Amino acid sequence: MTRRLAAFLMCGSIAFGQRPRAATATLDPAMRYVDFLAVDAAGRPVADLSAADLELVQAGEPRKVTQLTWFDALRHTAHGESSLNLEPDDFHRNFIAIVDDLGLPADGIAAVKDSLGGFVKDQMASGDRMAVLRTSYGSGVLQQLTDDRRILTQAIDAIDFLGGGTGADAAAGASWLALRHALQGLQEPPGRKFVVLFSQNLNAAGAQDMVASSLSGEANTAMAVVYAVDPRGPMRAESAAKGSPLEKLVRETGGVFGAELSGVLQAEQGFYSLAFEEPAGELTAPKTGDDPVELKTRRAGVTLRARIRAVAVHAREDFPVAVARGLQIRRALASPFVGADIRTRMTASFGGFAGQNATLNVGVLIDARDLGMIRDAKGLSRGSLRMTVDARSDLGAEALPAERSYDLALTQDTYQRALLEGFLYVVTLRLPGAGAWRIQAVVADGVTDRLGTVMESVEVPARNEISLSGLSLRVYDPGGPGKQSLDPPLDPRENEAERIFQKGRTLQITYTVFNPLVDDKKQVHVEVKTMVYARGQTVFGGTPSEVSYPVDQGMHRQVYSRIALASSIAAGDYILEVSVVDKTAPPGAPRTASRFIDFHLRD
Repeated sequence: MTRRLAAFLMCGSIAFGQRPRAATATLDPAMRYVDFLAVDAAGRPVADLSAADLELVQAGEPRKVTQLTWFDALRHTAHGESSLNLEPDDFHRNFIAIVDDLGLPADGIAAVKDSLGGFVKDQMASGDRMAVLRTSYGSGVLQQLTDDRRILTQAIDAIDFLGGGTGADAAAGASWLALRHALQGLQEPPGRKFVVLFSQNLNAAGAQDMVASSLSGEANTAMAVVYAVDPRGPMRAESAAKGSPLEKLVRETGGVFGAELSGVLQAEQGFYSLAFEEPAGELTAPKTGDDPVELKTRRAGVTLRARIRAVAVHAREDFPVAVARGLQIRRALASPFVGADIRTRMTASFGGFAGQNATLNVGVLIDARDLGMIRDAKGLSRGSLRMTVDARSDLGAEALPAERSYDLALTQDTYQRALLEGFLYVVTLRLPGAGAWRIQAVVADGVTDRLGTVMESVEVPARNEISLSGLSLRVYDPGGPGKQSLDPPLDPRENEAERIFQKGRTLQITYTVFNPLVDDKKQVHVEVKTMVYARGQTVFGGTPSEVSYPVDQGMHRQVYSRIALASSIAAGDYILEVSVVDKTAPPGAPRTASRFIDFHLRD
């Protein structure tokens, strides 16, 4: 992970940039389209169907198939008449993998990484494009929809076991947020896309039927299909979530619930698109929410997988109009696949409650090397940037976004330090409710017109639940703050934002415990435990320790602890998890909470 520490920014204005946008003109208002797969008993694509092999019904009325086209995603060819607005370069597989790293156990993470890594290394065909999203965290640099195996390998390598302390509902909520973000981002790229969610948590709450229906509409207009894969195997998935909102979404988009990745990749080697004309007087604009369609085949031994809604198709524009910077930023917030130009990192920490809202402290770290700067006649390096941070919950709640603009005028010494340490921006958001929240930030460079994006999932507890604030991690200095008694001296990157520590350091962990129960002697008793993981393996298993204090010292208790990692531990990425057990909770009604944070050890 790239982390840079930070010089603070000064407020100011910013220039506006322009980029092209997609067209919105409909090709033929009377035509509706349905894309679908046809497979044989072994799951292989069937490529020789004709319109005579199909039966199409909409709202109980038969419809005549007027066009039928087979698109070969491996050979990049099309057969049959079609007004579907695709060019030959669009006939390829677009594979979006969403990994529920908040909910998957260590062996599940390992299985998913092996599957995705095998596809990239050995099975990725010419023209295939892929994106890898994690439900916990992501940046535009590693979430591109790309055919670059180097980027994809880095994205897969970044998937890690996160301790397993996230609750099932919060992990499911984060998965729904990731699905929504992906489907919104797939509206503009042309062609068929398939989104595969890897999770062992397919039946947990986290979205209501209303949310699933909304995502079904997003998938249809994006020409996207959703699959659900349980790393433990199809049978475990099928028994886990029959009739759940996720199963409904998968079915309505034409996917398979409890699929195997190998079967998905084989079936998606080609697809059909059919067109039919709705009778006059029955048009909607467009007709995507009502009147489901049902598609059957007369040919024995063939199975069709079709979405249940027909959609309109939009025309391309050869000369797209320019887009104002504000719209460009809003589009970047709506898509996980953009914002690869500026390396950006986020740390979002739950900070407690203020009035009716939860507070969230968000730090965004910007790599200054990716920003455009102009040196003026006085030797100052000048630039500008615009920052937007927003938050959305799995049930559709939103926080008021934070928007800031900055003018930069740096001396050469300050600029050189910024190139090493980066820029840090910190904002506090007010979140109106508990649940899973997806925090997103967009950084727009006013000089070069570049964008950077980053997101992080945060679980916000209910007010009456025991909970932990976000974790703070720094080097412990026995001489005290500012004494610089460490040997070797503290490196500028050994801080709470970057968390790149030298091996052998002692680290200090700081967090707050909220809402523990009080016993009859007005005492609070909680048990805390610290774990450190690397690549799904435990490298440090702390001994549980009890913390007790009288309630007259306050219901919220800040806890400090230290952890010394041996210098023999290998350099690399690590996950630190703190868990708390309320010892006053009655038997049969445990009260627990946990948080995790990542860090890096260097030689």
